Amino acid sequence: MMGDETTNDVLRTNPEDNMDLQALEREYREKLEDWRQEIQALKDQAADTSDEARDSARQRIDELERQRDAAGRKLDELRDAGHHAIAEMKVGVEMAFKDLQQGIDAARKAAARRAGN
Repeated sequence: MMGDETTNDVLRTNPEDNMDLQALEREYREKLEDWRQEIQALKDQAADTSDEARDSARQRIDELERQRDAAGRKLDELRDAGHHAIAEMKVGVEMAFKDLQQGIDAARKAAARRAGN
């Protein structure tokens, strides 16, 4: 059948695919670093708030750090899976990144509300 791939075809590494995987990993690692810095900025902002607001922010920040760590683990899985599983793993990484971005956005809004009060 035309278009069918054997297991050996799928598992065969193509240098171009490896470069794509490396570029994707670099891009994702850079994004994780950006988020690490954003989380640190949220921590710094929270330090200047009331005890109650700081406790609330700390809980949110703890969750963001857990999400960031989970996204990093997904990225490690993507790297370890190699090109034969890149499409499937990319979906998992992107979902983890989306969740983390939504959490950071929500934390920014909460920090802005606290700063406005």
